[in-house]
Amino acid sequence: MSQLLIFLYKIVIQLYGWGLNLAALFHPKAALWVKGRDDLLEHLAEAFKKKEGPTIWFHCASLGEFEQGRPIIEVLKKEYPHYQILLTFYSPSGYEVRKNYPNADHITYLPLDTPKNAKRFIEIAQPKMAFFIKYEFWYFYLSILQERAIPYYLIAGVFRKDQLFFKPYGQWYLEAIQGFEHLFVQDQTSVDIAKKNGLKNVTLSGDPRVDRVAEIANNLTPISKIDVFKNNKKLMILGSTHKRDEALFFECLEQIKQENYFNDWKFLLVPHEIDEGHLGRIEALSPITIVRYSTFKEQTPLECSMLVLDTIGQLSAAYQYGDMVYIGGGFDEGIHNVLEPAVFGLPIVFGPKYHKFKEAKDLIKVGGAFEISDANDLLNCFNKLQDKVERKARGVRNSQYIKSNIGCTERIINYLKNKNILKE
Repeated sequence: MSQLLIFLYKIVIQLYGWGLNLAALFHPKAALWVKGRDDLLEHLAEAFKKKEGPTIWFHCASLGEFEQGRPIIEVLKKEYPHYQILLTFYSPSGYEVRKNYPNADHITYLPLDTPKNAKRFIEIAQPKMAFFIKYEFWYFYLSILQERAIPYYLIAGVFRKDQLFFKPYGQWYLEAIQGFEHLFVQDQTSVDIAKKNGLKNVTLSGDPRVDRVAEIANNLTPISKIDVFKNNKKLMILGSTHKRDEALFFECLEQIKQENYFNDWKFLLVPHEIDEGHLGRIEALSPITIVRYSTFKEQTPLECSMLVLDTIGQLSAAYQYGDMVYIGGGFDEGIHNVLEPAVFGLPIVFGPKYHKFKEAKDLIKVGGAFEISDANDLLNCFNKLQDKVERKARGVRNSQYIKSNIGCTERIINYLKNKNILKE
């Protein structure tokens, strides 16, 4: 039965690859996914001819998972510089943003999970160990690592009862998960689920992103344009917004406009996608005049109430200027990073699709975040947070949450050192 299910998995993966090749004709992100894998293994083999020292492999699905693995990478690179870091991504939204990340020696997409690809990839890279972030469980890659006695670890893992390998028919997949040398997970629920299903060597370590956002907050770079734009008023930041978030906000903004809140507030809109089509749509739909960050100058009229951040990589630092935050994605596939604004002690609002994100549930539980389902809910939150005492109290709960969860990176590094896994 297991062999049949493995065969079916191979067929599904192959069909998935064909489907993405077809989608690439119409969808830019799928096109990047396909183009990024063209002759990938040949390019990797050429690059590894020149490598020096043993390799540690880190794999992330996308940008969010990269931020979870990043603190571990940076400690290893600093303390064990003779190791080569191989960083792979599944998604273009991770690779395209971090393809020039300076702390990795080799950065590439991960080839499709087929037996041939997995075997060739590992033959080329010859990693001494591998780290998978959160829930990137690719069967053939794990199986080849296990077969070759290459230790692999999970960082910031999250387990759910409905995952394939915990189903009665998922035993074939569970065997690959059981091969993890150690599982560093984010919450007690994941510990309990893992142990219930026979997974050993599980540690509740937390989320390294907490360490990362704390580091960002302690090493801030001012953004003068945003400071000038804010002009001593209160600032609502809308981070990583999608089309549905923007439509909902503009509906809410009509009411905000009528109630004359513009005497006290300004708005910074940071879209998740900053292509010209999306930016033009935002400008066309907005009920108020918008100025883009890239064209904003100090002499730009300060009466302008909305600034659109049309650059990449500045959102996390922009939160230092905020007074409240709306996080996008909650009406699509799931919300974006809530830890980045939380570290600055800002109250946070987001849509209903947040239940796969432990930190979002935690922030709601401590009272620093709000779930909304429509524009009326957003307006109610905005009105509620007009009160300075209320706004401050909610934000403090978020910053306290961050402080109480720092230390995951140190726990993981200490484990590796104590086990003598890292060689000088």
